[in-house]
Amino acid sequence: MAVAQPVPPAQSFTHTLALSRLLAWRDWRSGELALLFAALIVAVIAVTAIGIFADRLQRALLSESADFLAADRYISSSAPLPEAYANAARENNVDTATTLLFPSMVFAGDEANQLASIKAVTPGYPLRGVLRIADAPFTPGFVTQDLPEPGTVWLDARLFPALGVAVGDQIDVGMASLTVTRVIASEPDRGGSMFDMGPRVLMRLEDVPATEVVQPGSRLRYRLLLRGSDADLDATRAALELAPGQRWVDIRDSSPSIGAALERAESFLLLGGLLAVLLAGIAVALAAHRYARRHFDHVAVLKTLGAPPRQILSTYSGVLLLVGLIAIPIGLIGGHLLHIGIIALLRTLIPVNLPVAGPAPYVLGAVTGLICALAFALPAFLHLRQVSPMNVIRRDLGAAPPSRNLSLAAAAVGFVGLLLWYTRSLELTLWTIGGTSLSLLVFGAVAFVLLGGSRALGARAGSQWRFALASLQRRRLENVGQILVFGLALMLLMMLILLRTALLDEWQSTIPADAPNHFVINIAPEERTDFDAALAAAAVPHEPGFAMVRGRITASNGVPAAEVEAQLAAANGGDAGPRLSSERNLTWTGQLPEANEVVAGAWWAADTEEPQVSLEEGYAGDLRLDIGDVLEFDIGGRRIAAPVTSIRRLAWESMRPNFFIIFSPATLDDFPATYMTSFFLPPERKTFLNQLLREFPTVTVIEVDALMAQIKRIIARVTRAIELILYLVLVAGGLVLVASIQASRDARLREHALLRALGATRGLISGSLLIEFAVLGLLAGLVAAVGAELTTYILNSQVFGLPTRSHWWLWLAGPLAGLLIIATLGYLSTRSLVRTPPMLALRSLG
Repeated sequence: MAVAQPVPPAQSFTHTLALSRLLAWRDWRSGELALLFAALIVAVIAVTAIGIFADRLQRALLSESADFLAADRYISSSAPLPEAYANAARENNVDTATTLLFPSMVFAGDEANQLASIKAVTPGYPLRGVLRIADAPFTPGFVTQDLPEPGTVWLDARLFPALGVAVGDQIDVGMASLTVTRVIASEPDRGGSMFDMGPRVLMRLEDVPATEVVQPGSRLRYRLLLRGSDADLDATRAALELAPGQRWVDIRDSSPSIGAALERAESFLLLGGLLAVLLAGIAVALAAHRYARRHFDHVAVLKTLGAPPRQILSTYSGVLLLVGLIAIPIGLIGGHLLHIGIIALLRTLIPVNLPVAGPAPYVLGAVTGLICALAFALPAFLHLRQVSPMNVIRRDLGAAPPSRNLSLAAAAVGFVGLLLWYTRSLELTLWTIGGTSLSLLVFGAVAFVLLGGSRALGARAGSQWRFALASLQRRRLENVGQILVFGLALMLLMMLILLRTALLDEWQSTIPADAPNHFVINIAPEERTDFDAALAAAAVPHEPGFAMVRGRITASNGVPAAEVEAQLAAANGGDAGPRLSSERNLTWTGQLPEANEVVAGAWWAADTEEPQVSLEEGYAGDLRLDIGDVLEFDIGGRRIAAPVTSIRRLAWESMRPNFFIIFSPATLDDFPATYMTSFFLPPERKTFLNQLLREFPTVTVIEVDALMAQIKRIIARVTRAIELILYLVLVAGGLVLVASIQASRDARLREHALLRALGATRGLISGSLLIEFAVLGLLAGLVAAVGAELTTYILNSQVFGLPTRSHWWLWLAGPLAGLLIIATLGYLSTRSLVRTPPMLALRSLG
């Protein structure tokens, strides 16, 4: 009796690879691989194109926002910064420049004077953005690469009428006389500080000593501007040990308004990419499932000829690997070309220059294609390898074995890992998947029950309805799955539209057209009435005033502030962060200010007599302060203590007066205070400020109109970015709908061929198809509406920090949109089935 000899591993591998190539070539020629190949290419194209586009757009927005700082990062201090900081930056290929900002009176002759904001700079400023100048006041400016020459200054246009000077005249800053040579039209970092007070005077840093205005106690702000790649900037940051009072600042730290807008936009871009990955995975999974089911007979034949289960699995894995190795590069190239085409088509709508994308989107596209090609197809083949050929031929495949369940679990884990790698946000990924899964589980059960009721309806319906409802009932489990796939695709698209709308509404409402763009501080109590009257006479509406005093924290829970700061610096790895003992503006009020929300503790009663203090959320978090902590203050030489009874979240983007520290009224109402207010002044009325300051020379006007203009410009560009990403994800969603319809094509082809052979007319079959897809679309739209409402509520409250509200119109628009979209796509994708002769259809499926 002959004994079978084992096949050597190398020969077995070669044989399996050859069989995979033959099978792949045969399936390609017959069109079997067309749908899977196309779906995989489309998936890689969609993920790659969205990834590249989102990556470039995000880099552009961050670069554009960096213009707000005139640098990528800067180090800020009230004292001169060591030269070693600049040397360390240059060693890491980071460009540097230095600025000094301080308020000072400027004089023209013996009579004219004006409080101005002096900015002294070194060559290289600005490192980001552009500086615009003009030859005459209130005329259009032009971009310049120059700076004032030593001994000269450039002035804000408003200073010319205020001082009565012209280009070529001299002004005095302290003890130095400087010649006016240009007019400042705009600066990239104008308005970067709420206390960037008064009209600008730009001069060279080397001229500052001659002015003799920088003395002990002067309010100074030094900045070392930095420009370089993220890696070089991170290396510079790691090489420096910042002292207390020195801060490393990026755009998010410098402007909470812009930081909040960028953070939300970044989350939205990541969410858009995440949804593209989800939709692409679904499309490939549907195509792979259809391919696997169409090969049941081939597997039965191979098993009958003696092929072992391991060889079957290896053979089909080889087919998928070959498809992936061809489809993934094509998809990467196609994604790159598609994103170039999108940029070319939308060039006029993209207001920023897009930097070159990094390698991450291409790697993401390749890994997504590989995971989709293997993880979603192998479970079907793992099931087949353990079923006997007779059961395969009979389509009696039985329950899924543990191996298939394990492979499905592994695929799910791998897919979640891919999403986490892409978004870099566990919170965003888990909330999105959690809300989606909950919606699908609940409404999958509802859809199953509703389809079960179609039997009773079909008994009393006309011929077309009876055929359609019978088809829905006959494939109830399959149709529930299709409803969930349709519903998931529609839900993700609706969710993105709702989030986009919520973001835009939030941004547009935070800075209305008439929001205050000028703040006035240092209003003496005896001047309040006259000051309000002057604004009223000029028809300038203003906000109610806030009382203000200056003070500092001296201790927390009995521990001196210096010790607390040292403990914080040690806990933060040497990063000093904000100083507890810094002098700050303090106010008191009985009512919670507008645009403030208590997030911990409780706001005090308006008539309380007990000393209490409320802190801003970020300030309290940075200094590790919490409800119940007792803070001791030094205010004008007087010591008071008060417990923290509430922590507030501020809407920084509202541009209203905001305070880190607010006291209950009884705590400070006997302290001498000055007052502040704010008002809106259109650009054409800027010269009114000169009249106002001549009448009230002791007050200080803080102009934040430039700051607001920059915020609005950045938000407008972020808005455009969000809309473009939305369009791309809509395309990916449409591909999922088509793939889902194609997944049931074979079963429908067999049924309709039999119906035609039994005498059914084309009109009857076409009508039943349309009704069937309309019912599926209606139920899918209902699932999508409820799921989108639920998931959007979760993301708004947990990720984006946006107001949550219901959308009643979605409950009507969702089912209606599902009915129209699914019915149209379903009918167009399957109408060729009706035209196929029954004999040809049955032969193709035989």
